Amino acid sequence: MLARSPLAAQASSVLSDLTSPGTYSWTVPQGLLAVSVKLWGAGGAGGSIVNSGAPSAYAGGSGGFTSCLLSVTPGSVLTVIVGGGGASGSSFGLGGAGGSGGGGNGMVLNGDTNWAGAGGGGRSAVQVSPGSDAATAGGGGGGGVCAFDACPVQLLSGLCGGGSSGCSNVGTASVVGISGNSSAGGTGGISNVGASAYGFPGTLGQGGNGGTWGAGGGGGYWGGGGGGYDYSILGGGGGGSGYIGGCISGPDSYTQSGVSGTTISSTLSGGSSDAAYVGGSGVGNGGGGGIGVVGSSGGNGRVMIMRWVMILAFNYNIFYII
Repeated sequence: MLARSPLAAQASSVLSDLTSPGTYSWTVPQGLLAVSVKLWGAGGAGGSIVNSGAPSAYAGGSGGFTSCLLSVTPGSVLTVIVGGGGASGSSFGLGGAGGSGGGGNGMVLNGDTNWAGAGGGGRSAVQVSPGSDAATAGGGGGGGVCAFDACPVQLLSGLCGGGSSGCSNVGTASVVGISGNSSAGGTGGISNVGASAYGFPGTLGQGGNGGTWGAGGGGGYWGGGGGGYDYSILGGGGGGSGYIGGCISGPDSYTQSGVSGTTISSTLSGGSSDAAYVGGSGVGNGGGGGIGVVGSSGGNGRVMIMRWVMILAFNYNIFYII
């Protein structure tokens, strides 16, 4: 008698691949009970400073990555959100807008023309029930600026989105915004200048705006806090958190963070090693900082929806479970 030797694998074909920021409706095809989704959150923009002799203008944090196996009902309509990259200031004196999908706005006080707060990247998400994310990839926070003297890098970084708690930072009260976590938005950066320079906190789905000159927080399941301003330091924004609470538990469902902007150079998105990632496209990347020029905007997010098939083989009999 032959022994049964099972072989399990998964195969998929792409049903939808969305790369333009916005909100979409997607109808589940007949006969489909589960889909595999891959999401990249959008990147935050890089900080900008007009003084070419200034020490630093840091990159925005990159967006996170989430893989999710999702139970669906044929004929039902999913809501798909593709995050928009945070915008750099359109010129010095104008803060950068946060990306669609909940990115917080970078701010500028009274049209000051020496620097511009960077916008945070928006989250990418899939909703089975309208208004409630089943899977989320967090957006990166906008990059900060050191206006005059050398400043600690941990106060300037645009923090990356993704993971259950964004990217770690100093973790205590600071001019940089705190990343969102699995249960609450990140607090805004604080300041010795006054309350108006405090960054705004992140909320459910939304990154906080920067305070005075601070950078915007990234959108996420819970958004990152906006950066504050403390004399020569324009704080970076916190990253938004990822989420897989609506996914089927197992190895196909996980969330991971991107990269924080610890230098002027742009940062690489989370999930960049995934086979489906489009190399060199800038998906989810954090924008580079600008010294003497305007920093670059963050890369947009991406959402892929794929047919999920499990293949079970027992000896020479092959069964397909969809």
